Amino acid sequence: MDPVQADFARTLGAGRTTVAYRVLLPSLLPSMAGPIKVACSWSWGLVIVGELLGAKSGVGRILNAFIAILSTDLVVVGIVWILILAVVVEKAVAVILKWLLRWNAGKV
Repeated sequence: MDPVQADFARTLGAGRTTVAYRVLLPSLLPSMAGPIKVACSWSWGLVIVGELLGAKSGVGRILNAFIAILSTDLVVVGIVWILILAVVVEKAVAVILKWLLRWNAGKV
């Protein structure tokens, strides 16, 4: 953020919280949008790896059971289900970021 923006807001009488919510946060959100999307993408892979390595319940345990009985079709169904969930979450994050950054249209 350019410090001139915060100084200008203080010159107009804005307090610390007003500067934080009205100047600092809107200037940081566009640069945080990319890392938020990447974190959501990576999180699904890490969840599955964690579950495959020893979860007592969840999708990873079910996939391990299917792998143990050599049921390839059910393993593929599980992978497709995880893919669908990941796409839905990514679209939801994109919609939320688009709403939060509606003033910055077309740049995120």
